[in-house]
Amino acid sequence: MYRLINLTLDTTTTYKNKDLVYQALERENAKVKHQEAEGLLLVEELDKKGVVISQEEILLPFEGVPESLFLQNGHTSKLAEKQQHSSKRSETVNDQEFISTEKQERRKSLSDTPSFLKRLCQWGMGLLMLASLALAGLSTLLVITQSKQVVSLTRQVKQIEKLQSETGKLDAFGRYFLSHYYSEQGELSNFVSSKLALNHPSGQLQSVILETASQARDKTYQLTYVLAIKDGENRTQKRLTLTIEEVASALYGYQVITEPKQTTYPK
Repeated sequence: MYRLINLTLDTTTTYKNKDLVYQALERENAKVKHQEAEGLLLVEELDKKGVVISQEEILLPFEGVPESLFLQNGHTSKLAEKQQHSSKRSETVNDQEFISTEKQERRKSLSDTPSFLKRLCQWGMGLLMLASLALAGLSTLLVITQSKQVVSLTRQVKQIEKLQSETGKLDAFGRYFLSHYYSEQGELSNFVSSKLALNHPSGQLQSVILETASQARDKTYQLTYVLAIKDGENRTQKRLTLTIEEVASALYGYQVITEPKQTTYPK
């Protein structure tokens, strides 16, 4: 069995033997010559199961007889060879395209690697800069805090030094004031502020002991004494606190600016 395929017109016709195929070829050839055109035919030989066992491609128009064109024993179809060649070429092209694509992907992967490393380095540098700024800020804060602490400590040291240097003078003024304070004939105007009016307490001063001396504020001090007082036949101990201010114009350089606070000792 034979099959004639007109590739130009896309038609297919089946014939029982070669003679019928030859006649069909002559008709198609004559038609093309008359039309002064060209055509392409494919002749296939089929076995009983319809499987193609040979092929021949025929270009129209042709010269000579159809018997000389195809269907020779042991003849290999030109179209089959061409299809095999085309298939191999297609496979080769596909392989080349695959290899090219693979190379491009490798190149892209390799080119992306430095870019990733570059971004990673940039991130690392950014983190280092942030860490450096944070450390710098923390260092600055520590320096400021330490400076404030130093200033505060310096002020306290100066206050302590001044208090130590003034304590002797303050104690002398305080003892002198107390001797006048506990005396009915004692004159207090040279010891107290003009805004303050004091009355002499009862009792006779027996002893004076300085317990504490502190600076309340600039040029203002507090002195606390433990006193032994004799009032008639009774002898008592008192704690008395004086608030004294440094006044350059005062006779003794200091003045009592508040009423002395007296409590029972040793409570």
